[in-house]
Amino acid sequence: MKVRRRSSSTRALPPLEDVSPVATGGDRVQCPLGASRATSGFISMLGGALKAFVRHLVVATSFAPLLQFYCGVYHLLVRLVARKFKKFPGTRAVYLSRSVALGRIVPGISDIDFTVIGDWAEDERKSLVAKYARIARLLPLYDPDVSTHSPNQLRLRYATSHYHQFRFTEGRRAWKLLCGRDYLQELLPLPQKQMVGGFLAEIKVWWFHFARCAFGTKRAVRDRIFERSICYKAVAEVLRLDAALRGDDFMISREQAVAGAIRSADMACPFLQKLRDCTTIRYVRYEGDILADTKEFLWCRLEHLLSVAGANPGFLPLLSTEVNVDCTQRESLYWMGEEQFLAELLSSVVTQVGTSCRAVYRLHSITFAMDEIVLGVDVESARALPIGVLCALGELCRQGHYPRMRLSLYILLERAAYQVGASDWHGPWRAVLTPELNPDTFWELDRPETSLRGSVVRNTRAAVWCRLLSQFVKEGLLYSFESLEDGSVFEADELEFLRMFWGCLQLIAVQSSVKSGMVVYPHTPAAVCRTLARCGFEVPAFLAGLEKAYRRILLGASAELEVDVPTAVSYMKKLLCQE
Repeated sequence: MKVRRRSSSTRALPPLEDVSPVATGGDRVQCPLGASRATSGFISMLGGALKAFVRHLVVATSFAPLLQFYCGVYHLLVRLVARKFKKFPGTRAVYLSRSVALGRIVPGISDIDFTVIGDWAEDERKSLVAKYARIARLLPLYDPDVSTHSPNQLRLRYATSHYHQFRFTEGRRAWKLLCGRDYLQELLPLPQKQMVGGFLAEIKVWWFHFARCAFGTKRAVRDRIFERSICYKAVAEVLRLDAALRGDDFMISREQAVAGAIRSADMACPFLQKLRDCTTIRYVRYEGDILADTKEFLWCRLEHLLSVAGANPGFLPLLSTEVNVDCTQRESLYWMGEEQFLAELLSSVVTQVGTSCRAVYRLHSITFAMDEIVLGVDVESARALPIGVLCALGELCRQGHYPRMRLSLYILLERAAYQVGASDWHGPWRAVLTPELNPDTFWELDRPETSLRGSVVRNTRAAVWCRLLSQFVKEGLLYSFESLEDGSVFEADELEFLRMFWGCLQLIAVQSSVKSGMVVYPHTPAAVCRTLARCGFEVPAFLAGLEKAYRRILLGASAELEVDVPTAVSYMKKLLCQE
């Protein structure tokens, strides 16, 4: 069996003058896209302008009697899609989630979110998702994605996934069952003190949404009402999580969380008051630059919140050994022309950040594919980075050397690394990196060879193997196994297959090293093979061929896989079953 292959063509970075910083923090930097993309860009601009116009029209007219009419439309759309889901024979339950389930509808702003439980064949599940996606494209009031789980997946994810523990606990208390069996009420309730991992996962979700909205997505037309609503949601959700980590009920509303923070009379009160005033007029106006104000607030609050969370018992060491990283430059994977590309990129980043830049690092982590280029920029102060600069950094990440190169950029603050740009956003679990849950990333900051410019003394070698980190790795293994079971790995092209294959082996190697008494994070294919062999696993000869194929693709040549994909998948399944 063969996997699909896509061709690659080179694309250089834009000239520095095309991504120059903006003097005022509120305006985005726009970079020329080139004539070949002009048509698609124009169509996208028209679609964005039309959507923004409709949103503004609905928001401006959301008063009686039209307000009741709009709410009726929401309820009609909920029933319409619920009926569509019920037509699939395997569907067992349909839930309405988030704000609409609670009756907190802001017409034009609130999305309609669904979670569907069912025993479908994989083709049937994909058909359900595809039909919903077509409806969501036509009617943007629907969230573009629908969450689907089998009953067994629901229970397993609730038992093993931090993110799903938070979501399903929220669902038990707040989601509305539209039809079928109430599977959520059958889950055993979790004490809130055991949900720290879920709170941290949710923090990543909301930084992810804000970062993509503020400086992560290039748009020719700015939908300011949408931006203001995302800023409010991100701030309110972070305040909810802050309260939860201090022992309060995490199910308080967004309004209650903001009001409670205002009553605390800290330095952020003027911003929070303006933000609350903005919601009372349905996000039509905000006095000031809401993106810049939100960025400042979130970075300050998240740094404090993550400091508090780091003292949680879930981060106490399970082993006395420290984390070790196996990564040498001569074994690393490289794209063709990567050295020159990195030099240009580094020059662009330093130009954008200016004198605030203390150091720039090339980061590695099992959170990323082995070939990804991930930069961490250590800055003297987050306040020295206006929104215009962060937008320019985000645009640099979208100007990849190859169309399929993955490039991400993080700002390194005291407690965490915050993603501000990516060529392809792959999910919120990598939006915020912390020393506790990503020790291999921060451990490497002390290695001279990872520094591209400058260096900062950091106490990063104290990373340990803890309960929450152990669950994080197990969760990754669970999703790897599910991708093998549902056959999605066979649908990937050659590069994506090799990324998934070596990423899965990385997790297995880390988990196995823990059992051997020495935690090892392997960041290269050769390091993975060494770790597996040291832990007593068979290391077949075809792994060398898969490594060579990986390197050939990155150098622009044909992969020429020397082993059938089913053979490699069987090997992965064998290792996963042993784990």
